[in-house]
Amino acid sequence: MNKLRVFQNVYQRGTVQEFLRKNFCTVLLLLFLLPYLISLLCGNVGTLGKKEEHVMKNQILRSEAVVKNKTGFGCEEIPLELYVADKLSRCMNSSYEKEALKAQAVLIRTNLLYQKAEEVIIHDEDYGTKNIPELCFLATAETRGMILEYEDAPIYGAYFKSSSGCTRNAAESSLQEQYPYLKGVPCSKDYLAPGNCSEVIYTKEAFGQLWQGLRETSAKQAEELSQERSGVAENTSGQISEQLCYVRDSAGYVIYLLYDGKWVSGEEVRYCYGLSSADFYIKEDGNDFVFEVCGEGHGLGMSQFAANEMAKEGKDFLNILNYFFEDVTLVKVEG
Repeated sequence: MNKLRVFQNVYQRGTVQEFLRKNFCTVLLLLFLLPYLISLLCGNVGTLGKKEEHVMKNQILRSEAVVKNKTGFGCEEIPLELYVADKLSRCMNSSYEKEALKAQAVLIRTNLLYQKAEEVIIHDEDYGTKNIPELCFLATAETRGMILEYEDAPIYGAYFKSSSGCTRNAAESSLQEQYPYLKGVPCSKDYLAPGNCSEVIYTKEAFGQLWQGLRETSAKQAEELSQERSGVAENTSGQISEQLCYVRDSAGYVIYLLYDGKWVSGEEVRYCYGLSSADFYIKEDGNDFVFEVCGEGHGLGMSQFAANEMAKEGKDFLNILNYFFEDVTLVKVEG
Protein backbone atom coordinates (compact mmCIF):
# COMPACT_ATOMS: atom_id res chain seq x y z
CA MET A 1 0.00 0.00 0.00
CA ASN A 2 1.11 3.53 -0.72
CA LYS A 3 1.00 5.98 2.16
CA LEU A 4 -0.11 9.57 2.14
CA ARG A 5 0.89 11.43 5.29
CA VAL A 6 -2.02 13.64 6.22
CA PHE A 7 -1.45 14.57 9.86
CA GLN A 8 1.57 15.07 12.09
CA ASN A 9 0.16 14.99 15.62
CA VAL A 10 -1.73 18.25 15.02
CA TYR A 11 -4.45 18.62 12.39
CA GLN A 12 -2.87 20.68 9.62
CA ARG A 13 -5.34 22.76 7.58
CA GLY A 14 -4.64 23.73 4.00
CA THR A 15 -6.43 26.10 1.65
CA VAL A 16 -9.87 25.34 0.27
CA GLN A 17 -8.38 24.76 -3.18
CA GLU A 18 -5.84 22.29 -1.80
CA PHE A 19 -8.54 20.52 0.14
CA LEU A 20 -10.73 20.09 -2.97
CA ARG A 21 -7.79 18.92 -5.03
CA LYS A 22 -6.41 16.47 -2.50
CA ASN A 23 -9.70 15.27 -1.06
CA PHE A 24 -11.89 14.88 -4.12
CA CYS A 25 -13.28 11.58 -2.85
CA THR A 26 -14.16 13.18 0.48
CA VAL A 27 -16.10 15.93 -1.30
CA LEU A 28 -18.00 13.29 -3.26
CA LEU A 29 -18.72 11.47 -0.01
CA LEU A 30 -20.13 14.65 1.53
CA LEU A 31 -22.32 15.26 -1.52
CA PHE A 32 -23.51 11.66 -1.36
CA LEU A 33 -24.42 12.03 2.31
CA LEU A 34 -26.00 15.50 1.93
CA PRO A 35 -29.62 14.23 1.77
CA TYR A 36 -29.01 12.14 4.88
CA LEU A 37 -27.48 15.09 6.73
CA ILE A 38 -30.42 17.32 5.76
CA SER A 39 -32.82 14.73 7.12
CA LEU A 40 -30.88 14.73 10.38
CA LEU A 41 -31.13 18.50 10.68
CA CYS A 42 -34.85 18.43 9.92
CA GLY A 43 -35.47 15.78 12.54
CA ASN A 44 -36.66 13.23 9.99
CA VAL A 45 -34.21 10.48 10.84
CA GLY A 46 -34.88 6.99 9.64
CA THR A 47 -32.88 3.86 9.00
CA LEU A 48 -31.17 3.26 5.70
CA GLY A 49 -33.14 1.11 3.31
CA LYS A 50 -31.65 -2.06 1.83
CA LYS A 51 -30.83 -0.28 -1.43
CA GLU A 52 -29.13 2.66 0.29
CA GLU A 53 -27.21 0.33 2.56
CA HIS A 54 -26.03 -1.67 -0.45
CA VAL A 55 -24.90 1.56 -2.16
CA MET A 56 -23.02 2.64 0.97
CA LYS A 57 -21.19 -0.67 1.20
CA ASN A 58 -20.23 -0.67 -2.45
CA GLN A 59 -19.51 3.02 -3.05
CA ILE A 60 -18.23 4.28 0.30
CA LEU A 61 -16.52 1.17 1.66
CA ARG A 62 -15.30 -0.24 -1.64
CA SER A 63 -11.56 -0.81 -1.36
CA GLU A 64 -8.88 -2.46 -3.45
CA ALA A 65 -7.24 -3.60 -0.22
CA VAL A 66 -8.62 -6.84 1.20
CA VAL A 67 -8.23 -9.00 4.26
CA LYS A 68 -8.18 -12.78 4.00
CA ASN A 69 -10.34 -14.38 6.65
CA LYS A 70 -9.36 -18.02 7.21
CA THR A 71 -11.99 -19.98 9.11
CA GLY A 72 -13.21 -23.54 9.31
CA PHE A 73 -15.31 -22.86 6.22
CA GLY A 74 -12.34 -21.81 4.09
CA CYS A 75 -10.69 -18.53 3.12
CA GLU A 76 -12.80 -15.48 2.29
CA GLU A 77 -11.51 -12.22 0.82
CA ILE A 78 -13.20 -9.20 2.40
CA PRO A 79 -12.75 -5.52 1.43
CA LEU A 80 -10.63 -4.06 4.20
CA GLU A 81 -12.96 -1.15 4.94
CA LEU A 82 -16.00 -3.40 5.07
CA TYR A 83 -14.20 -5.61 7.58
CA VAL A 84 -13.28 -2.54 9.67
CA ALA A 85 -16.96 -1.53 9.82
CA ASP A 86 -18.00 -5.07 10.76
CA LYS A 87 -15.36 -5.36 13.49
CA LEU A 88 -16.28 -1.91 14.79
CA SER A 89 -19.91 -2.96 15.22
CA ARG A 90 -18.79 -5.94 17.32
CA CYS A 91 -16.01 -4.54 19.50
CA MET A 92 -17.49 -1.19 20.56
CA ASN A 93 -20.88 0.01 21.75
CA SER A 94 -22.48 1.25 18.52
CA SER A 95 -24.53 3.81 20.46
CA TYR A 96 -21.34 5.69 21.34
CA GLU A 97 -20.57 9.09 19.84
CA LYS A 98 -19.39 9.07 16.23
CA GLU A 99 -16.00 10.64 17.06
CA ALA A 100 -15.30 7.83 19.53
CA LEU A 101 -16.31 5.27 16.92
CA LYS A 102 -14.02 6.97 14.39
CA ALA A 103 -11.08 6.70 16.80
CA GLN A 104 -11.86 3.00 17.25
CA ALA A 105 -12.10 2.46 13.49
CA VAL A 106 -8.59 3.90 13.08
CA LEU A 107 -7.26 1.49 15.71
CA ILE A 108 -8.92 -1.53 14.10
CA ARG A 109 -7.46 -0.63 10.71
CA THR A 110 -4.05 0.04 12.26
CA ASN A 111 -4.00 -3.37 13.93
CA LEU A 112 -4.80 -5.08 10.63
CA LEU A 113 -1.71 -3.49 9.08
CA TYR A 114 0.40 -4.01 12.21
CA GLN A 115 1.20 -7.48 10.86
CA LYS A 116 3.70 -5.82 8.48
CA ALA A 117 3.03 -8.52 5.89
CA GLU A 118 2.15 -8.38 2.20
CA GLU A 119 -1.18 -10.07 2.93
CA VAL A 120 -3.51 -9.23 5.80
CA ILE A 121 -4.63 -12.59 7.18
CA ILE A 122 -7.14 -12.89 10.02
CA HIS A 123 -8.99 -15.72 11.74
CA ASP A 124 -12.39 -14.28 12.63
CA GLU A 125 -15.20 -16.81 12.95
CA ASP A 126 -17.63 -14.07 14.02
CA TYR A 127 -17.32 -11.93 10.90
CA GLY A 128 -20.71 -11.22 9.34
CA THR A 129 -22.71 -12.44 12.33
CA LYS A 130 -24.08 -8.99 13.23
CA ASN A 131 -25.80 -6.27 11.24
CA ILE A 132 -23.63 -3.18 10.87
CA PRO A 133 -25.31 0.00 12.21
CA GLU A 134 -25.30 3.14 10.05
CA LEU A 135 -23.04 4.99 12.48
CA CYS A 136 -20.36 2.31 12.16
CA PHE A 137 -20.49 2.64 8.37
CA LEU A 138 -20.12 6.41 8.64
CA ALA A 139 -17.29 6.26 11.19
CA THR A 140 -15.41 3.86 8.92
CA ALA A 141 -16.05 5.90 5.76
CA GLU A 142 -14.95 9.16 7.35
CA THR A 143 -11.63 7.64 8.48
CA ARG A 144 -11.09 5.54 5.37
CA GLY A 145 -7.47 4.46 5.00
CA MET A 146 -6.27 6.22 8.18
CA ILE A 147 -3.87 4.44 10.55
CA LEU A 148 -1.53 5.41 13.38
CA GLU A 149 2.24 5.11 13.00
CA TYR A 150 5.21 5.45 15.32
CA GLU A 151 8.58 5.93 13.64
CA ASP A 152 7.07 5.15 10.22
CA ALA A 153 5.54 1.81 11.23
CA PRO A 154 1.97 0.90 12.24
CA ILE A 155 1.53 0.80 16.00
CA TYR A 156 -0.21 -1.75 18.16
CA GLY A 157 -3.54 0.08 18.51
CA ALA A 158 -4.43 -1.23 21.96
CA TYR A 159 -7.92 -0.60 23.30
CA PHE A 160 -10.21 -1.91 26.02
CA LYS A 161 -13.64 -1.18 27.52
CA SER A 162 -12.93 0.83 30.67
CA SER A 163 -10.07 1.49 33.09
CA SER A 164 -9.89 1.63 36.85
CA GLY A 165 -9.25 5.36 36.62
CA CYS A 166 -6.06 5.52 34.55
CA THR A 167 -4.62 3.69 31.56
CA ARG A 168 -1.42 1.69 32.01
CA ASN A 169 2.08 2.84 31.12
CA ALA A 170 3.95 0.19 29.13
CA ALA A 171 7.23 1.57 30.50
CA GLU A 172 6.35 0.05 33.89
CA SER A 173 6.42 -3.48 32.52
CA SER A 174 8.37 -5.62 30.08
CA LEU A 175 6.39 -3.98 27.23
CA GLN A 176 8.37 -0.71 27.34
CA GLU A 177 10.60 -1.37 24.33
CA GLN A 178 7.78 -2.82 22.23
CA TYR A 179 5.23 -0.08 22.86
CA PRO A 180 6.92 3.20 23.86
CA TYR A 181 3.84 5.15 22.74
CA LEU A 182 1.57 3.56 25.38
CA LYS A 183 1.58 6.01 28.29
CA GLY A 184 -0.64 6.18 31.33
CA VAL A 185 -3.32 8.89 31.21
CA PRO A 186 -6.21 9.68 33.59
CA CYS A 187 -9.71 8.41 32.79
CA SER A 188 -11.55 9.96 35.71
CA LYS A 189 -15.07 9.04 34.56
CA ASP A 190 -14.44 5.37 33.86
CA TYR A 191 -15.87 4.38 37.23
CA LEU A 192 -19.27 5.29 35.72
CA ALA A 193 -18.93 2.58 33.05
CA PRO A 194 -21.44 -0.30 33.33
CA GLY A 195 -19.76 -3.36 34.83
CA ASN A 196 -16.66 -1.42 35.85
CA CYS A 197 -16.64 -3.03 39.30
CA SER A 198 -17.21 -6.76 39.76
CA GLU A 199 -16.67 -9.70 42.11
CA VAL A 200 -15.52 -13.22 41.31
CA ILE A 201 -15.76 -15.91 43.99
CA TYR A 202 -13.91 -19.22 44.27
CA THR A 203 -13.91 -21.81 46.98
CA LYS A 204 -10.51 -22.15 48.61
CA GLU A 205 -10.15 -25.59 47.12
CA ALA A 206 -10.95 -24.44 43.58
CA PHE A 207 -8.68 -21.42 43.99
CA GLY A 208 -5.77 -23.63 45.08
CA GLN A 209 -6.24 -26.11 42.25
CA LEU A 210 -6.15 -23.36 39.64
CA TRP A 211 -3.17 -21.71 41.31
CA GLN A 212 -1.14 -24.90 41.06
CA GLY A 213 -1.60 -24.91 37.29
CA LEU A 214 -0.48 -21.30 36.79
CA ARG A 215 2.83 -20.60 35.09
CA GLU A 216 5.43 -19.24 37.47
CA THR A 217 7.23 -16.09 36.43
CA SER A 218 10.82 -15.15 37.24
CA ALA A 219 11.02 -14.76 41.02
CA LYS A 220 14.13 -12.63 40.68
CA GLN A 221 12.48 -10.25 38.21
CA ALA A 222 9.35 -9.96 40.34
CA GLU A 223 11.28 -9.35 43.56
CA GLU A 224 13.50 -6.72 41.90
CA LEU A 225 10.43 -4.91 40.62
CA SER A 226 8.87 -5.22 44.05
CA GLN A 227 11.90 -3.49 45.57
CA GLU A 228 11.94 -0.80 42.85
CA ARG A 229 8.25 -0.10 43.40
CA SER A 230 8.24 -0.46 47.16
CA GLY A 231 5.52 2.15 47.45
CA VAL A 232 3.27 0.09 45.19
CA ALA A 233 3.97 -3.44 46.44
CA GLU A 234 1.45 -4.51 49.04
CA ASN A 235 2.00 -7.14 51.70
CA THR A 236 -1.33 -8.37 53.02
CA SER A 237 -0.44 -10.52 56.01
CA GLY A 238 -3.39 -12.15 57.67
CA GLN A 239 -5.89 -11.94 54.78
CA ILE A 240 -5.26 -15.13 52.84
CA SER A 241 -1.67 -15.96 53.52
CA GLU A 242 1.33 -14.27 55.02
CA GLN A 243 3.00 -15.00 51.70
CA LEU A 244 0.50 -13.00 49.62
CA CYS A 245 1.97 -9.88 48.01
CA TYR A 246 0.86 -7.63 45.14
CA VAL A 247 3.21 -5.65 42.92
CA ARG A 248 1.20 -3.01 41.09
CA ASP A 249 1.89 -0.42 38.41
CA SER A 250 1.00 3.24 38.90
CA ALA A 251 -2.48 2.67 37.45
CA GLY A 252 -3.24 0.08 40.11
CA TYR A 253 -3.04 -3.04 37.93
CA VAL A 254 -1.29 -6.10 39.37
CA ILE A 255 1.98 -6.77 37.57
CA TYR A 256 2.93 -9.73 39.78
CA LEU A 257 1.17 -11.63 42.56
CA LEU A 258 3.00 -13.74 45.13
CA TYR A 259 1.04 -16.53 46.80
CA ASP A 260 2.16 -19.75 48.43
CA GLY A 261 5.76 -19.05 47.46
CA LYS A 262 5.08 -18.59 43.73
CA TRP A 263 5.18 -15.39 41.66
CA VAL A 264 2.61 -15.18 38.85
CA SER A 265 1.92 -12.32 36.44
CA GLY A 266 -1.24 -10.33 37.00
CA GLU A 267 -2.46 -11.00 33.46
CA GLU A 268 -1.97 -14.74 33.98
CA VAL A 269 -4.12 -14.53 37.10
CA ARG A 270 -6.71 -12.48 35.24
CA TYR A 271 -7.17 -15.02 32.46
CA CYS A 272 -7.02 -18.09 34.67
CA TYR A 273 -9.65 -16.87 37.12
CA GLY A 274 -11.85 -15.14 34.54
CA LEU A 275 -11.40 -11.61 35.87
CA SER A 276 -12.43 -8.53 33.89
CA SER A 277 -9.07 -6.85 34.56
CA ALA A 278 -5.81 -7.23 36.46
CA ASP A 279 -6.73 -4.48 38.92
CA PHE A 280 -7.95 -6.70 41.73
CA TYR A 281 -7.79 -7.46 45.44
CA ILE A 282 -8.34 -10.87 47.02
CA LYS A 283 -10.29 -11.22 50.25
CA GLU A 284 -11.18 -14.20 52.38
CA ASP A 285 -14.85 -14.85 53.16
CA GLY A 286 -15.39 -18.05 55.13
CA ASN A 287 -14.57 -20.93 52.81
CA ASP A 288 -14.28 -18.65 49.78
CA PHE A 289 -11.73 -16.33 48.22
CA VAL A 290 -13.28 -13.21 46.69
CA PHE A 291 -11.70 -11.18 43.87
CA GLU A 292 -12.78 -7.55 43.92
CA VAL A 293 -12.07 -6.24 40.41
CA CYS A 294 -12.05 -2.75 38.91
CA GLY A 295 -11.98 -1.93 35.21
CA GLU A 296 -12.71 -4.05 32.15
CA GLY A 297 -9.86 -5.06 29.86
CA HIS A 298 -6.06 -5.04 29.89
CA GLY A 299 -5.82 -1.28 30.54
CA LEU A 300 -3.38 -0.45 27.73
CA GLY A 301 -4.09 2.16 25.06
CA MET A 302 -7.54 3.66 24.55
CA SER A 303 -10.35 3.27 27.04
CA GLN A 304 -13.49 3.09 24.92
CA PHE A 305 -15.67 4.51 27.67
CA ALA A 306 -13.28 7.42 28.28
CA ALA A 307 -13.07 8.05 24.52
CA ASN A 308 -16.85 8.33 24.40
CA GLU A 309 -16.87 10.75 27.34
CA MET A 310 -14.30 12.89 25.51
CA ALA A 311 -16.45 12.84 22.37
CA LYS A 312 -19.45 14.00 24.42
CA GLU A 313 -17.35 16.98 25.50
CA GLY A 314 -16.72 17.94 21.86
CA LYS A 315 -13.34 16.28 21.27
CA ASP A 316 -12.82 14.87 17.78
CA PHE A 317 -11.21 11.53 16.97
CA LEU A 318 -7.79 13.17 16.49
CA ASN A 319 -7.90 14.69 19.98
CA ILE A 320 -8.92 11.31 21.37
CA LEU A 321 -6.14 9.36 19.67
CA ASN A 322 -3.48 11.92 20.58
CA TYR A 323 -4.61 11.73 24.21
CA PHE A 324 -4.13 7.98 24.51
CA PHE A 325 -1.11 7.46 22.22
CA GLU A 326 2.07 9.53 22.57
CA ASP A 327 4.24 10.75 19.67
CA VAL A 328 2.20 8.98 16.99
CA THR A 329 1.33 10.22 13.52
CA LEU A 330 -1.90 9.68 11.61
CA VAL A 331 -1.24 8.69 8.01
CA LYS A 332 -3.48 7.60 5.17
CA VAL A 333 -2.80 4.46 3.19
CA GLU A 334 -4.03 4.10 -0.37
CA GLY A 335 -4.44 0.66 -1.80
